[in-house]
Amino acid sequence: MCAKAEPATDSPAPAFTAVLLAGGRSRRMGRDKARLPHPVTGLPLVAHQLATLRAAGATELLLSLRAGTDYPKAGTEVARVFDDGLAGPLPALAAALARAAHPLVLVLAVDLPWIKPATLRALLAAAREIDPAGEVGTVLRGTHGFEPLCAVYPRRAASHFAAAVRPADRDSGGGGLQPVLAAGVAAGWLRVVAGPDAAELTNWNTPDDLAFGAGAAPLLEKVEIPETGRLLGEL
Repeated sequence: MCAKAEPATDSPAPAFTAVLLAGGRSRRMGRDKARLPHPVTGLPLVAHQLATLRAAGATELLLSLRAGTDYPKAGTEVARVFDDGLAGPLPALAAALARAAHPLVLVLAVDLPWIKPATLRALLAAAREIDPAGEVGTVLRGTHGFEPLCAVYPRRAASHFAAAVRPADRDSGGGGLQPVLAAGVAAGWLRVVAGPDAAELTNWNTPDDLAFGAGAAPLLEKVEIPETGRLLGEL
């Protein structure tokens, strides 16, 4: 049975690291997804997602990038973590977890534009309820398996992701995250929790996915974005 990701309370929450994964090559999209404008805020996705992580309460922000790329407007307070981008998200996750300053690390992909800050806070709250020491993370599971790029991982899991990277994964889009997460659930450092409506987890992979934008806009809650003063969910 899945644990339930409950809404966070108003009590002060422990510090956590948040990582935005933006190192993909966007081959199916045909252009850099991180630079696409969000249909509600108009911000580039990389800026919109960083703002979402800030609104979720991130204490430390990391931006995972392909070597040789950067988004200067992401801000100098956001630490960059680089890898060559040839083996998918596994090495990016390993590097980000190893770099994190806090035991719990919230991970979000740049191409999940409809994720709410409240959903991220609920994932964190569930992890803290399971283990206040931050040794256990939380992950959602959908019809196609785990949702590895909208999850909370314990920092101590860095070695598990690093060990799963194989030479054959290079230039192939990356190795399998699903086996790593399944092993994490079996080993006890990861717990499956109930999540939001599936529409909130819709990602942008191809140009056809962008047409989903107008219908998905009501999914966003109104949350103040610190550096822009704009409200998500308001045009």
